[in-house]
Amino acid sequence: MEKAFILYDLEATCWRTSRPKRVEIIEVGAVKVNEQLEVVSEFCAFVRPMMHPVISKFCTSLTSIRQSDVDGAFLFDEVMEDYEDWMGVLMGITSCLPTPIQSSKSWRTTKTGWVWASKR
Repeated sequence: MEKAFILYDLEATCWRTSRPKRVEIIEVGAVKVNEQLEVVSEFCAFVRPMMHPVISKFCTSLTSIRQSDVDGAFLFDEVMEDYEDWMGVLMGITSCLPTPIQSSKSWRTTKTGWVWASKR
């Protein structure tokens, strides 16, 4: 069986300020590559921020994400469901929902977002 890898990138709200605010993920991007590093599949979704719904000009200049990109976007939980579905189809996983710690695989939340963890 050929190995495959999922590489992901998260973009978050940001401001040019000395007093940082709590950031929110505003874009999830990922690609599945094979062992030859050829792209097999892609995932990209904007996320509508809730705590700070207005994207700063600084954030747009840094990420190229515009207010119009996130205004009609799904919320984080909905985007994560779509991402889990995309990953499951690609990897033959029947469920990517958080699982008990005894499981060999689970979603782990971190300061920057969600991480797919495996104990293998």
